[in-house]
Amino acid sequence: MNTISTATAISDDKKTASFSISVVCGASERPVAFGTVDLATGRVLSLLIGSKDEVA
Repeated sequence: MNTISTATAISDDKKTASFSISVVCGASERPVAFGTVDLATGRVLSLLIGSKDEVA
């Protein structure tokens, strides 16, 4: 069964937050999206859909 895993981190200046979304299947985890959000406005500043390896 697949599950969704998320992780977040807030910048030191508390202005932005980064997030990642992964699909977990058994022992393997596959990142599917990454992004940055402005905490004051809630606007998504960046969004990458796909794994980092595919973009590099």
